[in-house]
Amino acid sequence: MTMCEKSDLGWNICAYRRIEAIKRYPFVLDLVAGKVKVPSVRKVAAEKAAWLKSLRCHPKCRDHAAKWNSASYADAPGYTVGADRCECCGRVLVCAKGRTDHEYKELGQAECRKLGVLHFGNCYHVEKCIHCGDVAAYDSSD
Repeated sequence: MTMCEKSDLGWNICAYRRIEAIKRYPFVLDLVAGKVKVPSVRKVAAEKAAWLKSLRCHPKCRDHAAKWNSASYADAPGYTVGADRCECCGRVLVCAKGRTDHEYKELGQAECRKLGVLHFGNCYHVEKCIHCGDVAAYDSSD
């Protein structure tokens, strides 16, 4: 296993084990240096599967978490979302009529004004679910 592969594996293990941010870098350095035993591929895959199963999230968000080894709200130390919210995107988990995924339509500034929702401009996106009316907003700028 190359140094880069060990490093990547170390960062992934930190995500699955929910190692605090301040302890992640030393853990990865120790893994690369050989001070920490490299777990088997099967063990790491089992840890990832257990971590993904533990997430309270939408199916699409689970796929995103699997790809990027990150669940935004679940990984934030000391921060939690309500039991009715997704630990990855923070949106309401269950949509109207028991649907598990929302279907969002982006709203323009004029539509937001009519609804009394703030819209902050170009990189700010406001979306409304066509089924349950949940409104979500995010900033896509860097």
